[in-house]
Amino acid sequence: MPSYLRVFAIALFGLSLAACGGDDGGGNAGTGGTAGTGGTAGTGGTATSTVSGVVYTRDLAENTVSGAAVSVVGTQLSTTTDQAGRFTLENVPNGAQFFATEAAGNWGVVDYWDVPDETQFGADFGVIPDSEISGLAQALGRTISAADGIVDVTFYEGAVGGETATISAASDDPFTFDAADEPVEQAGVIADVDGFGELIYTSINTGDGPITASVAGVPGTTTCFVDEEPGTTYPIIEKSATIVYAYCE
Repeated sequence: MPSYLRVFAIALFGLSLAACGGDDGGGNAGTGGTAGTGGTAGTGGTATSTVSGVVYTRDLAENTVSGAAVSVVGTQLSTTTDQAGRFTLENVPNGAQFFATEAAGNWGVVDYWDVPDETQFGADFGVIPDSEISGLAQALGRTISAADGIVDVTFYEGAVGGETATISAASDDPFTFDAADEPVEQAGVIADVDGFGELIYTSINTGDGPITASVAGVPGTTTCFVDEEPGTTYPIIEKSATIVYAYCE
């Protein structure tokens, strides 16, 4: 089977999910601010934390990536990974933050984490090898330009199949993965036995960002919501996939 099959999003989401569940605790408080676990209050009372982790390729190999750029969207905070793919970002503002990764020969990923609750034990980020995106484009019979962005609406819980999503920007028709884990164009998500499914939108002009997203459940069966932290808008970055999380109940 081609390696792009569902590894594309499951690996992205799985490592984000693994970081969740941290408890708040008492950090070091500075003037006018209180920090969470491992955090330090910065100038003017803004609580900050150090975020460390590893950048991996999102394919079956899951190789670590040296020289990858890691940044906090909307700030001047950035760093690069060492030979082992490890990175450390200091003074990251506490709260929900978008992190962006990029590396030569790969597509970047834009994902958000709650600092420090989801990052206190490490934050593993990813990039998607060019070959994975090329494989998807070939399977779908479409062109996916590196000048554009991608949005992956990930239903991480409760989907039963048939849930839908829309985004505020123009794009190619969304695709999902069928029961055989092949990419197929479809307006509704196909969910697995654990309630996981996704709709992926390609060819999004970066000038159309930031975007908003909405989701809908299966009438009479599920009700779905976009997990809106840290806000209702999501950045679109050239040659990057932006993850939008949704859940159903």
